[in-house]
Amino acid sequence: MPSNFRSSARSSLLTGATMWRLIALPEIGMRSISFSDGPVGVRGLGETEGETSILMPTPSGIAAAWDLDLATAVGEAFAQEAREHGVDVVLAPQVNIQRTPVGGRHFECFSEDPALTSAIGAALVQGIQSQGVAACMKHYVANDSETERTSMVSRVDAQTLREVYLAPFAAAIDAGVWSLMAAYNGVDDGVETSPMTEHRRLNVDLLKGDLGFDGVLVSDWEATRRTVLAATGGLDLVMPGPGGPWAEGLLSAVRDGAVSVAEIDDKVARVLLLAHRVGAFAPAPHPTVQRDLPALARAAAAAGTVVLRAPETDAPWDRPAPSTIALIGANAERPHVLGGGSSTVHPEHVVTPLEGLAARWPHATIVSERGGDPRVFAPRLDVAARTADGLTARWLDAQGSTVREDRITDHDGWVRDIPDTAVEVVLTADVAVEEPGVHVLSVGTVGIHETRIDGVLASTGTRRVGVDCVLDSSVNTPDGVPVEVEIVAARTARIESRHQVIDAAGYGRMVRAEIRHALPRRTDEQEIADAVAAARAADLAVVVVGTNEECESEGWDRETLALPGRQDEPRHPSARRGPQRRHRRQRRCTGSPAVA
Repeated sequence: MPSNFRSSARSSLLTGATMWRLIALPEIGMRSISFSDGPVGVRGLGETEGETSILMPTPSGIAAAWDLDLATAVGEAFAQEAREHGVDVVLAPQVNIQRTPVGGRHFECFSEDPALTSAIGAALVQGIQSQGVAACMKHYVANDSETERTSMVSRVDAQTLREVYLAPFAAAIDAGVWSLMAAYNGVDDGVETSPMTEHRRLNVDLLKGDLGFDGVLVSDWEATRRTVLAATGGLDLVMPGPGGPWAEGLLSAVRDGAVSVAEIDDKVARVLLLAHRVGAFAPAPHPTVQRDLPALARAAAAAGTVVLRAPETDAPWDRPAPSTIALIGANAERPHVLGGGSSTVHPEHVVTPLEGLAARWPHATIVSERGGDPRVFAPRLDVAARTADGLTARWLDAQGSTVREDRITDHDGWVRDIPDTAVEVVLTADVAVEEPGVHVLSVGTVGIHETRIDGVLASTGTRRVGVDCVLDSSVNTPDGVPVEVEIVAARTARIESRHQVIDAAGYGRMVRAEIRHALPRRTDEQEIADAVAAARAADLAVVVVGTNEECESEGWDRETLALPGRQDEPRHPSARRGPQRRHRRQRRCTGSPAVA
């Protein structure tokens, strides 16, 4: 170590300075290293308002192409995006194994086949790192369930561990991966049972010993719970920061002899090597190959798509251009292009099926019919358009006194600008409900709350939540009890909702209150009948079915492979004989809610 590299600086380097950054060390010429979530695109650091990213095809689609050159190109694109966002380390690829078809996060994974996963994962790592950006492969290891992921223990025999779960990580180490992420779960490998942030046998003996990993083992965000056991168990870097078990106790553990100086020096050396690899000591980052990223995303999507057609048909389309098209399905009107959780990125624009068909056949008349609503939750309320004065936020301290009052006109369901002394907030909005019929309003939230809609008590919550609501992803798609408001003449409906301020550790302080509003609508039965009629009348019917953000997400596994709503229903009663199937509308097609 450099002689001017103080012990306090060395220990500070092993815990994040913020959610996504490490500390800078100007005394040794090192700038801060930055991280960003990854598997389907590089989201960025959240430091720029309106930050957008290229959305690549789901990793399962990348693997479905069976094309190593494509995987390498996608990795290079990740690096290009990373540098444009000021990112040094991309938290990708995700190489856990799709061991069951109902895994809630399998859209982020490559395959159920460890050989295919290993090959594609290693190629993507090489593509990222060839441009001077680090890949952080995740989640090491046997992290194949989202339900109870922070507390579950995977019991795996030695052969299965080596041949299935470890195989992608071993291939990445052979490819020279610069960092790995230790998972939330524990592993019982028959010799040791520990959380992966503390598993000395798998982290030190096997990963850094047998497999020769020379990079940084980073904790999953908020996964590290204990100071000494994580330090001696092979973990190198605790994220996020500031704070956490190492910031509070690592130096004391060294002084007390519970953690050796040699172990600290090894960790610091690994972080400094990562800094060198990503150019944190250089005047400027390594330049990256510049690709046409939208074109690559289209090519990658096409390569992983399977098209079924009649074998006697030589051309993909040998009919006259349609004059009328029926576009049917909820996912046609509101495309579902991302699973929920930390892989979410924000593309500048998503080409909808309607836009695509209109571009392909500009002279055709397109009739769009949803054919029933498969989502349980209504769309988010447009606060700016539906309220005259926006949302009023009255912040209260522990004594119930008002400490500040804000007016919020652009509300996305999250509030983060919170007074230091505030412990709860009262949100009030007068929502314009003008269309005759039944409007449905709700407030999706977690934790302690009380919500009244148009004077009706909608829901209450008595359990205080903290970072657990982030780790189980319930904060991403929160529950909300709907209230029907019948409108005869245009008026306003008042929403008044009281919420705890969530202290989510490294994720910061927040209030989660997603105000939702569904306009008066036809029944599902009528929508389906109208869709059938539209299909019969059109030259071409395009039906788009699929899941949505309520079904596939980080944080919980699915209970069924059935499509949500009535999409799995056989032919509509108007087009077949026999009784209509009955369906019970459920809160989720995934089961109960449960980030990196």
